[in-house]
Amino acid sequence: MIGNVNMIGTVLSNKYEIEKILGNGKFGVVFLGKNTSSGERVAIKAENSDNPYKILKHEVTVLNYLYGNGVRTIPSIYWYGVHLDCRCIVMTYFSHSLQDYYEKKGALPLDALGSLMIKCIDALSSIHRYYVLHRDIKPQNFMMRDGDIFLIDFGLSTYYMNGDGEHLERCDEENVVGSPRYISFYNHCGEPFSRRDDLISLGYMYVYLSTGTLPWDGVPRQDPPDVSKTSTLHPMNISRRSLKTWGNLKNVVDGTIRRYLKYCYGLEYHEEPDYSTLMELFIS
Repeated sequence: MIGNVNMIGTVLSNKYEIEKILGNGKFGVVFLGKNTSSGERVAIKAENSDNPYKILKHEVTVLNYLYGNGVRTIPSIYWYGVHLDCRCIVMTYFSHSLQDYYEKKGALPLDALGSLMIKCIDALSSIHRYYVLHRDIKPQNFMMRDGDIFLIDFGLSTYYMNGDGEHLERCDEENVVGSPRYISFYNHCGEPFSRRDDLISLGYMYVYLSTGTLPWDGVPRQDPPDVSKTSTLHPMNISRRSLKTWGNLKNVVDGTIRRYLKYCYGLEYHEEPDYSTLMELFIS
């Protein structure tokens, strides 16, 4: 169900049949479907057509732009349109995320995790090259297929440069964007997103996948009625920000990931990361 519409069993564009729900998100639903001609499995994302944010339209625009520029570490878009009063995207289906992999395997050995990090950094480099920031880096958004890594869910993505090659100074001091568990220290401070923030979030992801926890997972749950969970002033976000300072974090991480995060924390907002050097850190 999305809104008051039951989409299971319906067919989009006379070609893609919706079979079952894979998950529910803040802005819509993700279904498993199939191409009725070839039998190929597809992912179908749907949102109510009256959703003023038009998340799916934005995602299609970004993905088509990246794909048109040769980026292949992202899903392919097969169809986009309105079905049963819902905006829908039909795209590549991936059966396993890094989160699924972790839940099956447990904390990952450092050699395996290092190989994955190289591929994740490369995926981020490929979108940053075309001025796109993902802004929702977490294990659920990195998919695995035949040993390759693909980055999905570009609904919160944005561009960090304009057509004149100038950095866009988007600063939101009031709200966090993305998953509070993984957003970077700088975003908790209300600073504008940049390439360093996707990379810092990736570093947090490494810590989680290698240990099963993050230093701020123990923050007491609080739900004050007058403060949004996305507010930088929410007590839980204030606590996370404090624990994500480099002064605190450097004392709880070591080895390669410490060097990686130290480099990323030291990047200036406008500075281009050295992706090759970062990848070399994880070569055994």
